[in-house]
Amino acid sequence: MARSRIHSVFQKLISAFKEQTTKIAEAQQGPGQRVWQAPDDWVGDPFNIAETHKPAFDRQEINTNYLELHAKDSEAGVGDAGSLKIQLDYTAVAERAFRSRHASNIRCLAHTSARLTGHGSDAGVFAHTQNYAQDLGKAAGA
Repeated sequence: MARSRIHSVFQKLISAFKEQTTKIAEAQQGPGQRVWQAPDDWVGDPFNIAETHKPAFDRQEINTNYLELHAKDSEAGVGDAGSLKIQLDYTAVAERAFRSRHASNIRCLAHTSARLTGHGSDAGVFAHTQNYAQDLGKAAGA
């Protein structure tokens, strides 16, 4: 029977960020140097795109646990799935922020250009948001 648990990669990330943000706040309120906010166990190269996430942001163990929850014989509940989804999503967001902070200007330009092109298209997020609002109004009989 697979159940959720707090995974070490998530726990280490949260612990490091709690400690670092305390030090950052103290540095802003008085003399001292602001610390760089990064996972304690990150040992990667920010320019090695394929391996940057290891080990500090590696979600494979959490993903495996999440898949086990959905096996036919699992007695896990919604709380188990929610716990793992929060761990997965938070760790992924922290990784994306870390990658973004270390990205080259060219990489940022390429991502921005592609994203803005998509946003501005008739099939982009803004058009879909407008269509969704219209569809809700139609469904409500407006």
